[in-house]
Amino acid sequence: EVQKGPDLFVSFSNNGNYVEGTAFAELKSLTGAQEYQVPNNVNPEEYSQVMIWCREFNTPFTVAALL
Repeated sequence: EVQKGPDLFVSFSNNGNYVEGTAFAELKSLTGAQEYQVPNNVNPEEYSQVMIWCREFNTPFTVAALL
């Protein structure tokens, strides 16, 4: 679950820091399980977290660890 916000995208981060250019899909819903296709040019193993990123205000909304 995440708070409502403008221009929310799924992206990758390391140690809580957004990695520029990794926002790859608009958030589908504020709650529940969701699936996204990671672009072929992105290797998820290079990142420690998935982040919900607000592009409009250039700020994170929430992060989840990649296991």
